Amino acid sequence: MKSQTGFTLIELMITLVIAGVIIMAAYSASVSQQKVYYAQDQVAEMQQNLRSAMALVTSDVRMAGYDPSGSGNFTITVFESHRMEMTADLEGEGNGRVDAIAGETVNYTFAPGPMELRRQVDGRPAASSAIAKNVEAVDFTYLDEQGNITGAAGHIRTVQLTLLVRAGRPDREFKNTRTYNTPLPSQQTWGPFNDNYRRRLLVMSIKCRNMGL
Repeated sequence: MKSQTGFTLIELMITLVIAGVIIMAAYSASVSQQKVYYAQDQVAEMQQNLRSAMALVTSDVRMAGYDPSGSGNFTITVFESHRMEMTADLEGEGNGRVDAIAGETVNYTFAPGPMELRRQVDGRPAASSAIAKNVEAVDFTYLDEQGNITGAAGHIRTVQLTLLVRAGRPDREFKNTRTYNTPLPSQQTWGPFNDNYRRRLLVMSIKCRNMGL
């Protein structure tokens, strides 16, 4: 009779160990890639949130005070750290009056409760919408021609907007201990929050090209 050959117990154990090592390596790589993808997805979400809000605010601020008739009735009417309101003669009627239904009054307000930066047109509730969500903090700073903070509407030449937004979901693998500082001359400090949310800070200096003409 011919002798039968096969795997010995030692060979089988070595094979199982090698297979286990390969499986663990593949699993570890998969988990690592998933974490990177999750982090990148959160960062992209925050960046898109910031950019869309900044684009809209920039467009409105640049038109603030547009007054082809030279009436002096169009300007930044409210200039607070969490709220800004501006008017512009968008229809170019030249009568010096703010039209109540022509979108000539725009208001931006930070709502801490729902964590939103909201935009409202002509004071109408139906024309109010959140342009940025998951907003942690907002700072509007109003600068004169020399770059100093001013409390007079007629002296505003630049609006410096600082937005701090956070991710929509926490990440248990991430700990946020960072402190966020607004730039000069505002000099505010936000944080550290010591939680599991990623955050992004964006600062934009917007020239009021129709103010002081």
